[in-house]
Amino acid sequence: MKNWIGLLLVIWLSGCVSLPPDSQHADLTAELLQAYQAHSEQLGQFDSWRASGKLAFISPEQRQSSRVNWQHSTAETHILLTNTLGVTLLEASQNADGASMTVDGEHYQGQSLADLIAQLSGYRAPFDAMNRWLTGYADLKTINDVSLDSNGYLLGFSQYLPNWGVWHVEYNGYYPATDEQPALPSRITLKHPNLTLKLAISRWQSQ
Repeated sequence: MKNWIGLLLVIWLSGCVSLPPDSQHADLTAELLQAYQAHSEQLGQFDSWRASGKLAFISPEQRQSSRVNWQHSTAETHILLTNTLGVTLLEASQNADGASMTVDGEHYQGQSLADLIAQLSGYRAPFDAMNRWLTGYADLKTINDVSLDSNGYLLGFSQYLPNWGVWHVEYNGYYPATDEQPALPSRITLKHPNLTLKLAISRWQSQ
């Protein structure tokens, strides 16, 4: 059970879009900060989405992977993990009424996904923050060690969250903006002591 619950935390997809040639660590100039602010405003309106890809969990003891379908809206977060044959491994959701999770045919309920994960596996992950991080959004007033690429998109930052400690977030690629959605990450790495979470997304879809 611990292996599959840990899988909720990460996505890793080989062959995803890498950083475009003009992306680079760039000085935080006024122009770049203005570009980031414009992108952040677009991301703030992108609050109902579905991300699909593969998911993996890396710790000193193990590494696991599966396919993932992660849906989020202002009303609910829903996560589905499946194996390569499409068989459901784990299904979890969280809304205003609380959280629920089904693993290996066993059903669990709690106040939040973070609480359920902690109780059943010992792993602690800030899912509310992760829903924002997945899209490439972070409030510059609350993060440190910020780096932006030449488009003003986040390349990385660190953030201290009360009760969660310091998390380091890195972005290694973005899909270009379309008429339906802003530029969104293709590869993300989340790092916490003794835990590395890699997220790679093969498809974004607005809901």
